[in-house]
Amino acid sequence: MRPISVLIPRLANPEWGIGGGGRAAIRLANGISSGGLLTDLIVFGSENAFRSEISPKVHLIELNASDWLSAFFKLQRYVLQVRPLAIIAQDNRAAVLAIAIRELNDIPMCIIITVHSTLSRRWSEVSLLKKFFVRNFLRLFYLKADAVVGVSKAAAEDIVSLMRLPKDHVKVVYNPVVSEELFMKAKEEPRLPWFAPDDPPVILSVGRLRKAKDFATLIKAFALVRRKREVRLVIIGEGELRDELEKLVRELGIEHDVMMPGMVKNPYPYMARAAVFVLSSVYEGLPTVLIEALALGTPIVSTDCPSGPAEILENGKWGYLVRPGDPEMIAEAILQVLNRPRNSPPSEAWARFTIKSSVEKYLRIIEERANYRQCW
Repeated sequence: MRPISVLIPRLANPEWGIGGGGRAAIRLANGISSGGLLTDLIVFGSENAFRSEISPKVHLIELNASDWLSAFFKLQRYVLQVRPLAIIAQDNRAAVLAIAIRELNDIPMCIIITVHSTLSRRWSEVSLLKKFFVRNFLRLFYLKADAVVGVSKAAAEDIVSLMRLPKDHVKVVYNPVVSEELFMKAKEEPRLPWFAPDDPPVILSVGRLRKAKDFATLIKAFALVRRKREVRLVIIGEGELRDELEKLVRELGIEHDVMMPGMVKNPYPYMARAAVFVLSSVYEGLPTVLIEALALGTPIVSTDCPSGPAEILENGKWGYLVRPGDPEMIAEAILQVLNRPRNSPPSEAWARFTIKSSVEKYLRIIEERANYRQCW
């Protein structure tokens, strides 16, 4: 039996921890292996810190590549020796390597590229000349892939438009997010303060401290809420904007009610106990943390950014959608949530995002394309 390989250059940043793409790769590999299929999870470096999250049924391949050139030759050696049935590439550069190796060696192998963000928004700050060359270069490889996956409908539409691809070449597969493990981890006792039953309500957000997450707007919104009632803010995550955000907290005089504990291995007990979960991003692909909060029954306020939140919340059915970059609007939505009884959404709200559903869709694409390429 030939394995199905999930390829991602790095599961996590050593300084900022694991992100949505890394978690999606692990969950996808775990989900595929749970069905009895041989599964390889390929990373370019060493991922010892995350072995506990990877199923024993998954074969972790660490290429130990120091740069992209060595990654090419080591990945090529793997492909020639193992001859996987399919590679699901979770990164554009990794996909380029996989497709180049397949074409140079004429190997019957299915390759799927998963795009985890809204490309047009991600490239909005890139110069027009650079965007032109990158887009046209990547387009050649996107067309060579057996399928390109957008992790939301809006992200898939963006790929088709930006990359000028045939609509039937781009599929929509939601990231694998919800599993029994999520609910089990949420039952663990919180280690951080502020989450006892008699404590003031906590507004929670989770994500890397970077520009796209726009935590500055959330902090400003919290300051407005804090003027009207006793409440606290916890932002779980690490990133390059920590100093800037801490300075803003001090300037607003709310440092005694704001906690940024950095990376937390298990954020789910805090999600489950938070009074409100807020996503303040200016752009996303399909925000994993929003799905997790939804599944755990946490009331949600989210920006209606491209792409994913409106799709996840079904245009406001399962949470508040507000304009990005608007602290007053976010504050008003938070206050409305705090003033209402807490009601958990039914399972139908998050059933689309289970690991089982995602794995089934990927395997369906692989089966169709493997038959076409005569890979079996």
